Amino acid sequence: MIEYTKHKIQGIVTDIKDTQAMIALHETGDDPLDPFMVKQFRTRKRKLYRELLAELALTELSFREMNQFIKRLTAYLESLDEAQDLPQEILSGLLEAEKLMVA
Repeated sequence: MIEYTKHKIQGIVTDIKDTQAMIALHETGDDPLDPFMVKQFRTRKRKLYRELLAELALTELSFREMNQFIKRLTAYLESLDEAQDLPQEILSGLLEAEKLMVA
């Protein structure tokens, strides 16, 4: 299980690096489609970082060791946040789950 998780996380990181390379390529290009491609690759990069966060949360790895990285990752995702607003029913469910953390 740990080996699979390691490969999954490494695969996501590789995808992020490849996506960043494509962003750099299209940012320096002069093709009329370059701005559209940059936008598409930035969206992909944001989704990959969300996937990385989800994968880290599902591991049995130490949250103490990942704490600082997860803080930086969530701050990065917050800075890019173009997602939908949180529906009230999900918010109330999260608040309920938060109360149960102390029990």
